[in-house]
Amino acid sequence: MSVGTTRTTGSAGPAIDLSAFLAGDLTEMGATVLLNNIGWEYGTEANQVNVIYADTIPIGDGDTIAFNLNTGAPGSYVDIFERALTLTAVKLVYVKNNSSDATLEILGIGATTLSICKGDDDIIKIKPGGTFMWTDPSAAGTDCATDVSFRLVHDGTGSDSMNVDMIVMGLD
Repeated sequence: MSVGTTRTTGSAGPAIDLSAFLAGDLTEMGATVLLNNIGWEYGTEANQVNVIYADTIPIGDGDTIAFNLNTGAPGSYVDIFERALTLTAVKLVYVKNNSSDATLEILGIGATTLSICKGDDDIIKIKPGGTFMWTDPSAAGTDCATDVSFRLVHDGTGSDSMNVDMIVMGLD
């Protein structure tokens, strides 16, 4: 007998909520910039996921980690419930470079890379303290069912190692 229901609720994606003011001679002017994020639920349709990976990954100076999103290899990458990572489609990727002085490079490994850039060899550089976020809320997501890897590279500058926060949501 199972207890509870399998579900996911919440929001993930870019969110901006800013108020800006400009001093003036008689009064100040104000403006608001608002961008809401995407609501997600459990399932396999648009705006739904059934697998969430979240971890902080240490990367040594000049090292490269390329892990397969479908098999969790190399090593034993697991989802937030400690189940083997077996993504077949990706709907959200969040990466944060926690280094204060080294740049993180992601993607760019040819035909086996997650296809979110125009070219398979395109590299995205995330400066110290920077973040990268990408979403595909469609029902299908972006395919990663066969030999698709996500590469993280410490560019060899700055500190000896870096910690990278990474969240990947999708379908199994």
